[in-house]
Amino acid sequence: MINVSLKNVTKEYRKKIVLNNINLTIESHSLNIILGKSGAGKSTLLNLIGLLDNPTHGEIIIKDNEIKGLNSNQISDLRMNHIGFVFQSFYLNPKLKAYENVMIPMYINNIYKNEDLEKKAKSLLKIFDLEEKFDHLSNELSGGEQQRVAIARAIANNPSIIIADEPTGNLDKENEELVLNLFKKLSKEGKSVIIVTHNEYLTKYADNVFYLSDGNLEEVR
Repeated sequence: MINVSLKNVTKEYRKKIVLNNINLTIESHSLNIILGKSGAGKSTLLNLIGLLDNPTHGEIIIKDNEIKGLNSNQISDLRMNHIGFVFQSFYLNPKLKAYENVMIPMYINNIYKNEDLEKKAKSLLKIFDLEEKFDHLSNELSGGEQQRVAIARAIANNPSIIIADEPTGNLDKENEELVLNLFKKLSKEGKSVIIVTHNEYLTKYADNVFYLSDGNLEEVR
């Protein structure tokens, strides 16, 4: 099943081409690595896939929905229900406990009863071996633990697509391995995982590898 399709996508900022005629297909049950140096257009590409920005030209199709034909509310619903974001800097709310951070997207989405939110959040954290950290604030967690909480939050609404921007950049080697194995597990369970990074070591976990340079995307394998 194809979850993401970009067809002849170009993105321009102030008449400068940042992404040039990108064609990309992302299937379910796959872990995809997009490599590129700083300034190559990686973040712009993620913003387009994550429906945070619109292309200048071309088509973006998410879960059989052609984005060009949707209004802003429909795009928000599609993003909320089908896309999970994981960031290098975690972006956990420091005033909330671990399980409360995981509850946020479920609360916003309003698909669970309030009495079920805490139970669901804690069950996700348990999957990531964080059952002893339920009540900890983010500054009481290690970097690896914070990233696992962030991943649990990203999959709280059971998205089909997980987008990760340099998700291991702040982690030591042990936690990097742990997080990448979690992503691999999620892809095997049927999700499309898309990781953007400059770190070529991560490609050992990938089903598909792409290289972005000067706005041009090439499939490496």
